[in-house]
Amino acid sequence: MWRHPNRRKYRQWRVVTSVVALSIAVMAAWAAGENAARQTREAIARQAVETLNLQAQALNGALEKFLLLAPLLARQAEIRSFVSSPQPADEEEIGNVLRTIRNFSGAVDVILLDAAEAEIQAARDALNSSEPIEPAIAMARRGVLGRQSLTLPGGRRVYAFVSAIRVDGRLDGFVAVLVGFEDFEASWSLSSNPIYIRDENGRILLSNRAGWRQRILSEVPEARAADFIDLKRELPTLGWELHVLADSTPIARSARAPAALAFLLVLVAGALALFVLRRREAAIAGQRKDRALALRLERQIRDRTLALRNANESLRMEVAERKAAEDRLRETQASLVHSAKLATLGQMSAALSHEYNQPVAAIRTYAENAERFLLAGKTDRVRGNLDRIGQLTQRMAELSRALLGFSRKPGSGLERVAMASVLGDAVILLRPRLKGNGVELRVDPALSELEVWGGRVRLSQIFVNLVSNAADAIVSAQEAKATERQGQISIELATIDTCSVTIRVSDNGPGIPEAVRETLFDPFVTTKPTGEGLGIGLAIVSSIVGDCDGSIGLEKTGPEGTSFLLTLRLSRPMTFEGESSLFHEPEAKVREMAS
Repeated sequence: MWRHPNRRKYRQWRVVTSVVALSIAVMAAWAAGENAARQTREAIARQAVETLNLQAQALNGALEKFLLLAPLLARQAEIRSFVSSPQPADEEEIGNVLRTIRNFSGAVDVILLDAAEAEIQAARDALNSSEPIEPAIAMARRGVLGRQSLTLPGGRRVYAFVSAIRVDGRLDGFVAVLVGFEDFEASWSLSSNPIYIRDENGRILLSNRAGWRQRILSEVPEARAADFIDLKRELPTLGWELHVLADSTPIARSARAPAALAFLLVLVAGALALFVLRRREAAIAGQRKDRALALRLERQIRDRTLALRNANESLRMEVAERKAAEDRLRETQASLVHSAKLATLGQMSAALSHEYNQPVAAIRTYAENAERFLLAGKTDRVRGNLDRIGQLTQRMAELSRALLGFSRKPGSGLERVAMASVLGDAVILLRPRLKGNGVELRVDPALSELEVWGGRVRLSQIFVNLVSNAADAIVSAQEAKATERQGQISIELATIDTCSVTIRVSDNGPGIPEAVRETLFDPFVTTKPTGEGLGIGLAIVSSIVGDCDGSIGLEKTGPEGTSFLLTLRLSRPMTFEGESSLFHEPEAKVREMAS
């Protein structure tokens, strides 16, 4: 009477276990394959993005130096004199000067034209680069830097920069600088991914695939194949698009092995479960024959022991999972903070590039003048120029040092940090961007005497994020013509006690919308348009402040401006006995560190 229903029950269990194991095996294989494919796709896209960023930066950087070459040549006295009244006796000397400039700058050709656009001198030797550049000359006539892409005889692609030569307001001629692209295509040949540049008409100008050049994109089937991941970057300086095509065929291959392994592992686990079921069936059958009453008691004990063991194992796994999740959270937080810093640097890159270009151009001018003074025996003037060069290089060194420190991943420990160094680094990084947008930054000099607990890089990021957000809001309001007042941002000492200091960061921007005030410090909450911000800046600021045993909150906001209160722990207790310069500064006195 017992064997028949018992065997039927275990047969049902075996069927259910087999079906469940097979279903889980299929789902595990699909999940493992999808996960492997996703990781492979992300790795391929990440590598292609790195190649894209590197090539875009290299191309923009190489062309940046030629943006100033034509205007500088147009201002040289000997070139202006020759263009104004060309003399046959001076042609060889001017030709040598142009060839020297071409050789040292790496340009393809340097051409002088008169006001009627007729060529009067050029730096070429055997190269025939006399192609029509009327569009670029027309731009130069209007007082802007003329630019035009050309294809020389033989298929060589170049880019022309043209500047007008004016003497006493009179147009006497033009100077044109032609730049080649062979070096870029040569460097692209090292990449296994197809790389090409497309102009505004859809024609491929440059590529590491020779068969794609000078063709419309729709005429190149290989560039539109489905097994490529197409990543592109706008080149606003030239009006072009830089594309990197990443091969996506490894994605499917990478999913096969993990899927098969997951499928087999689940099947093995199912077979083991079936084996355990069969063994248990046999054990229960033998025990029930001998001692029905003892078997019932042993089964109860075994079931309870198994439940306790499972509960203990589940608890142990839960503790391990929570610990691993906390470790991943800390790692993700550190990576997110570092990514936000790099995004901030990316937003400030144009202003920082301008901040570098100005002293570089000034150093070159001072060096050339020093050489002329030295030949003329005016050593006192040479010494003055060298002093100015030293000051400019010191300014560039300070900016580089701040950039390097800000871009590194910070440590997680707390240490004593001087607020003077924290605010100094933040101001160095923010100054070019604020200056370019016409925003004034005021820093309370009383803060420079304080020392707090934290990390220099992480505390600098707090002020960089807060001031950057305020500047973005002010500029957006000005562009939308919501306000015409000059942008002002202040960092000032609010309150101080024996153990902590409260710093107020305020602006005269348009204020924060009421809809996001309650969730202002939550991740991915932003008031910026799509594509201009992720909404993690204030979340990262809140996280850094919490790690430094501090706090931050919104003090007030409205049409007249917004202010945040940031509280940090002092590195040592503050005593208020005696006199200290910290409390002898007039309240209204602030120092403009952004000037």
